[in-house]
Amino acid sequence: MNMPAISRAGSLTYNRSQLARLFLWLLTGSFGYCLLANVTTLISLSMKELGCSNSLMGVMLGSMPAAVNFIFNPWISTRSDRTRTAWGRRKPYLFIGMCLSAACILLLAWSPRLALRISGSAEEAYHWQLGFLIVFSVGFQVCFLLIATTIYYLFVDVVPQAVLGRFMAFFNMCGSAVGILFSFFLLKLSQSHMAWLYTGITAFFVVTMMILLLGVKEGEYAPVAPAVRERSPLEKARLYMRECFSIPFYFWIFFAMGVNGVSNICRSLFGLYFARDTLGLDLEVIGNINGFTSLLGFALAYPLGYLNDRFHPLRVFFWGGAAIVLVNLLSFFWISGLVTYAVSSVLLTVAYVVQLSAGLPLTAALFPHSKYGQFGSAQAIFCALMMILFNAAAGKLTDLFGSYRFLYAWDFVFTLLALAALGRVFVLWKQYGGDHHYVAPESDQV
Repeated sequence: MNMPAISRAGSLTYNRSQLARLFLWLLTGSFGYCLLANVTTLISLSMKELGCSNSLMGVMLGSMPAAVNFIFNPWISTRSDRTRTAWGRRKPYLFIGMCLSAACILLLAWSPRLALRISGSAEEAYHWQLGFLIVFSVGFQVCFLLIATTIYYLFVDVVPQAVLGRFMAFFNMCGSAVGILFSFFLLKLSQSHMAWLYTGITAFFVVTMMILLLGVKEGEYAPVAPAVRERSPLEKARLYMRECFSIPFYFWIFFAMGVNGVSNICRSLFGLYFARDTLGLDLEVIGNINGFTSLLGFALAYPLGYLNDRFHPLRVFFWGGAAIVLVNLLSFFWISGLVTYAVSSVLLTVAYVVQLSAGLPLTAALFPHSKYGQFGSAQAIFCALMMILFNAAAGKLTDLFGSYRFLYAWDFVFTLLALAALGRVFVLWKQYGGDHHYVAPESDQV
């Protein structure tokens, strides 16, 4: 790993060995974070086992958490930007999110046994179990928002920008390694040991997140201006809206990322069921295919991280989106069985890994760093609004289409729309003087 002798991130300075230790602590926590994020697949299987409809799954796993994201993300993000504690400005939110998320998953894991204890009949137990599943799954996604929001802000705060692309490559490699572990070994356990699977994943997450929290040091931040602290909530809201949404450059970034997020709705909700129910593949075969594609993603991650440091991540993100459009068009008409599904999965993995590698470096390059949480939250609420609007529609349209194959058409249309918006971002970026380096239009207008 070719790293600079001395690297800086705000007030933090690292030599090579210190930078390596920083990466180690961050990536240890990231491994647990990525593993817990896969719990949504288990929740989806739990809901399917209880006979939930596609529309209900779209609402409970998509629209409801997105609505909470829309409401709370701006508060969490701007609040963390302005938080000043001896522990840092991001880590307190990570700790609280860790405790609450773990509690929700443990309650969800053992809720079937609780339902049996408090009910008097099988029918009553079913209703209790369904109620617990809905409450605790939504509760988990609400609490996990504290982590999913601020962990990326922590990366931007403590990782030097010159190596952020390579760090995110290692982060994506963690995600791929989790995918390998989950697909080859853990997914099949869901059929017989679901409660213990939930519990083991949660325990691992808590241990690794505590290693991150204790090992990583945040730097010093400029004091919050008294004028900002003294504004009324209404004045702060008006300032937030004006700063984040009145400049076309940022608006088009938000729109492109929001539509790009919408493109993944059907795949995340129904991709497993397309392979299992439409193509007739069993979970072990699906797990093996997903595990292989995760291995591929792992192998590609570091070269793509270098490309993001060498070229601007806006370009890399666009290239990945263009590949996703082409592969979805091919897959809709071509997939007919195991072999064609496996080939399509490999091609889509390559395209998605290219795009994924550029996600955080892109926003770190283009958002004002002094208000990164604020602009990150503005993007998040825009994306949440899109998810609220389209999650239930995705389930309903899939039902109307009558086949899970519809997920490829959905992905094609919305990724194409995201590419058009990214084209507008690119034009405005060039007007800001964009080149092969990071260009964050800081705050003359903001």
